[in-house]
Amino acid sequence: MSERSRGWIRAAVAVVILLVVAMVAAPFLVPADAIRDRVIVAVRDATGRDLAIKGGVSVSVIPVLAVSAKDVTLSNAPWAGSQPMASLAALQLRLKLLPLLSRQVEIASFVIEDPVIDLRTDRQGRGNWQFGNASPNPPAASPDNAAEPGRIPELSLGDVRIVNGRVAYTDGVTGQTQTVDQINLKASLANLDAPLKLEGSAHWRDRKTDLSLAADQARGLLLGGSPVALSLTSDLLRLAFKGNIGGSAGTGQLDLAIPSLRNLAAWIGTAPADLPPEGLGAATLKSNLALSGKRLACSDLQLSLDATKAVGQLTVDASGPRPALRGQLAFDRLDLSPYLPAGSSGGKAAPSDHGWSDRPIDVSALKAADLDVGLSANSIVARKLETGKTALKIQLTDGRLAIELAEMALYQGNLNGRLALDGSGPILGAEANITLSQLQAEPLLQALAGVDVLTGAAAGETSLASRGRSQQELVQGLDGKGRLAFTNGVIKGVDLGALIRNVAQGLSGAASGDKTEFTQLSGSYTISRGILKNTDLALLAPLFRLAGAGNADLPHRSLDYRLVPELAATAQGQGGAKNVAGLSVPVLVRGPWDNLTYTPDLAAMAKGRVGGEAGALLDALGGKGSPQQAQVPNADKPARGLPFPLPLPGLPGLGR
Repeated sequence: MSERSRGWIRAAVAVVILLVVAMVAAPFLVPADAIRDRVIVAVRDATGRDLAIKGGVSVSVIPVLAVSAKDVTLSNAPWAGSQPMASLAALQLRLKLLPLLSRQVEIASFVIEDPVIDLRTDRQGRGNWQFGNASPNPPAASPDNAAEPGRIPELSLGDVRIVNGRVAYTDGVTGQTQTVDQINLKASLANLDAPLKLEGSAHWRDRKTDLSLAADQARGLLLGGSPVALSLTSDLLRLAFKGNIGGSAGTGQLDLAIPSLRNLAAWIGTAPADLPPEGLGAATLKSNLALSGKRLACSDLQLSLDATKAVGQLTVDASGPRPALRGQLAFDRLDLSPYLPAGSSGGKAAPSDHGWSDRPIDVSALKAADLDVGLSANSIVARKLETGKTALKIQLTDGRLAIELAEMALYQGNLNGRLALDGSGPILGAEANITLSQLQAEPLLQALAGVDVLTGAAAGETSLASRGRSQQELVQGLDGKGRLAFTNGVIKGVDLGALIRNVAQGLSGAASGDKTEFTQLSGSYTISRGILKNTDLALLAPLFRLAGAGNADLPHRSLDYRLVPELAATAQGQGGAKNVAGLSVPVLVRGPWDNLTYTPDLAAMAKGRVGGEAGALLDALGGKGSPQQAQVPNADKPARGLPFPLPLPGLPGLGR
C-alpha cells in the first residue's frame, strides 16, 4: 500500500473520529437549558402564551437524536382562568439521524404521557385555542424550502403513543363541560406509501369506546385518496365504515347498529324528560355515503327503528347558515304508537284558568335546520288510528314550516291539505287548510275517542289561521271557516223522534239501544277571534227534522246553542221534505264543555203557536201559564249518546 493510500485512510478515520466526538459532545456544546429557553421564546412569539418546562429538558444524539421533557404546561387565555390550557407529565421524541440528511423524518418513538387539554369558550363564543399573538400573515416560504404542490415531507412512524390523555371542553354560554378521558392511542406507519394503522380507546361518561382505523396508504389518505376501514365499538353502538377517503372527500358504505336508542340518548344526554315509556329500542342504519367538502349524500339508505323500516336517500349540506336536509323516505308501515306521550299533555303543561296552556311556545327548533323532505307510507299507525296510503312533503326554511298532505287514505275516504307554522318572528303563526271526502265516521270516532255513537260518510273542509306566543293566545286569535256533512248514517244510543214525542220523560229517558237514522247531518261555521258561529245545522230523518244555531266560545271552552226539532205529522221516509208541519220543541244546550246542560226552550214555545199536541205537552210538563220556569226532568245531566254539539272542527265532541 502506497504512502498516499495510507494518507487517505488516516484522513477518513480522522473524519469518523471527529464525527463520533461531535455527536457525543453535541449535547454538551448545545446545553439543554439553551434549547429549552429557545423553545419557550419561540412559543411565546407564536402564541402569546407562556410555556413552562418544570421538569427540565434532556438531549442526546447517540444512537438517535432524542429529546425529552417533563412537567410541561402551556398557559391559558387571560379570561379563561389560572389553570393551564395544556399540560403533560412527560414527552419523549426520538428521531433517526441519517434520514434527516435527505429531508426524511423517521420517528423512532414519540410518546406523550398524561396529557391534559382544557378547551373552553367565553360568553361570546371565543375559544381559548385562539392565540392572540400569532402572526396573521406568516412569512412566505423561500424558494429553497417551498413545498411542491401536492407533496408532503417523507414521514415514518415507529412507536407513537398517547398514554392516559384527557380532553375537557367547557361551553361559556351554557356552562356545561364535557370530558373525554383515559385516552390511549397508538399509531404505526413505515412510510407514507405504506399502510397506516391507528388503534386506541377512550372513556366518555364512564363508558369505553374502542377506535380502529386502517388506511392502505397514508399519502393517499392525506391527498388523493386511499381505501380506509374505520370502526367505533362500545356496548351502546357499533359503527363500521369501508370506503375511500382523501382530503375532504370520500365515498363508502356505512353500517351502524344501536342496541337501544333509548339508552344511547340517555348516555349522550339528549333524552327529553318526557320520553315515551315504550319504543326507542334497536335501531340500524345502512347507506352508501359520498362526502364532498361540507356536503354528505346518503344513497340506498336503509333505516329501522323497532318494527318500523324505511328506505330512501338523503343529503346533508352544512355549507349554509344552517344544516340543510333534503331527500325522500318511504315507509312500509310507520307505527308511531310507541313514541306518543301517555297523555295529551303528560301533566307538563301550564294550563291557564280556561284550560289552554299559557306557557310560551318554543319555536327554536324551527330555526335549527332547513328541510325539504318527502315522506310516503303504505300505512301510518297512531295507537288505534290507522291510515292507508299516505304521501306528504315537509319544507322548512328560515323558521317557516309547511307540510303538504297530498294524500291520506283514511277509513274508506281521503284527507288532504296543508299545515303551516311561521316561527321566523317573535310570534308564532299557524295556518291549516284541510279537505276530507267520503270518510266513514264510525271507525274514525272509535279510533280517536273510543266512542261508537255515529255512522255515515263524512265530507267537508276547513280553513283556520291564528298567531300567538302560547296555546292560549293561538286559540284566542283563531279565525277561519268550514263545513261538515254526514250522509246516510245513524246516531246510536238515542231515538230523537221518540224524545220529541215524549219530552215529558226527559232527554235522558231513551233506551240505550235506541237509534236515529238520518239521510243528512250537516252544518257550516265561521270563527272570529276564537268564537265559532254556526247558523245552519240541519238533520234530515224519516219522521222529523232538526235545525240548530249557536256559538262556541273556544277560548273559554263553553257553548251556547239552540236546537229546534220538528216532528212530522206522518212518516215520509228518508229524503222527505225539509219543511214539515208538526210538534216543535226547541232545546237549549249551554255551559262549559265538560258540564253541558240540555233544557227545553219553553219560553219560545209559549210565544209561538201553542195548541194541539204542543198544548198537551205543556200541560204534561206542568208549565202551563209559566213556561219560562218549566224544566225537563234530569235536564241538567247530559243525555247518553246525544249527538250535540256536532263533532265539527273546533266544536266539542259527542255527548256521553
